[in-house]
Amino acid sequence: MLNEDGKFIAYGYIFQKVVSKNEKEGEIFNTFYSKVKPHFTFDRDELHNHYGDKNKYPFEKVFPKVEREVLEVPLEMNKFEYLSYLKTMSGYNLYLEMTKEDPLLEV
Repeated sequence: MLNEDGKFIAYGYIFQKVVSKNEKEGEIFNTFYSKVKPHFTFDRDELHNHYGDKNKYPFEKVFPKVEREVLEVPLEMNKFEYLSYLKTMSGYNLYLEMTKEDPLLEV
């Protein structure tokens, strides 16, 4: 139970932006993501929209003040680290399991 002056925090992380001098690297991520996105077991758009669907998440009905904040945490990775990170995503692993094709081989 939350105290009257308590705070409820819903947290989720969304995919990073690929920032590179090489425009092709951003395109590679977009191609990869378009393939694996349908294979996530939850709706990633809900995270991207910050749980903003008031019908699904009626926070305003329960809490008198609702604030949505976006916190960006820049992180630099080399190509090996980045590809290793992408391999941890559930959508990637389900895509791989269902199609037997590795979308990262194109990278």
